Amino acid sequence: MFTKYNRLIGTSKEDGNIWRTFTDLLSTILLFVLLFLVFSNIIKQGEIDLTKHRVEQIIGLRESIIEDMRKSFKNAGLNIDIDKKTGDIIFSSDVLFEFNKSEIKPEFKDSLNKFIPQYVKVLLSPKYCDSVSEIVIEGHTDDVGDYNYNMDLSQKRANSIVNYILSNEFKDLDDSNKDILKTLITANGKSNSRLIKNADGTVNSDKSRRVLFKFRLKDEESIKELGEILKR
Repeated sequence: MFTKYNRLIGTSKEDGNIWRTFTDLLSTILLFVLLFLVFSNIIKQGEIDLTKHRVEQIIGLRESIIEDMRKSFKNAGLNIDIDKKTGDIIFSSDVLFEFNKSEIKPEFKDSLNKFIPQYVKVLLSPKYCDSVSEIVIEGHTDDVGDYNYNMDLSQKRANSIVNYILSNEFKDLDDSNKDILKTLITANGKSNSRLIKNADGTVNSDKSRRVLFKFRLKDEESIKELGEILKR
């Protein structure tokens, strides 16, 4: 009967065996591909879940630092605004420096003497010290003058603040905290690259001239990069 069937379809018994073998092989390959896709999706979902969890941890940690800073400033009688999302603290350059100058005004040194110990006390506390990767002093200018001139000015102003905090003149931090700060603190000049605009689109020169105190947490940038990769 098999011979008769083969005659009808024009194939031999051997050809039929080869066809079944090829079909089985194709089915096996497809099964492996399907399993690979399933496991890849499982792994990717695991990576996404892990990333989300780590991001949530970082956000929670930043919120905790900001809240502890707010309490520390309040207890010290300091009226300092903290960005609720980033923890950035902004000081007007007009308060810190004379126009086109990079030397800190004497009266603002008094403010730094009160502010910095509270700021450092929170960031370098045992609760957070191992999680902080960088403390950044960031200088910004308005759009008066060219970019290179303003870059030099903004960098010098940021340097002035860092140098003062780490100097012997600054008496309100002990040497151990200064030593730790030396490994974390950075001065960055941004020139007029991030101007603050009014509602009508014009430059708000007063607000653009500013110095930011900001902190970064470990793994923060790598988590952001991984999140972008997983979105693709």
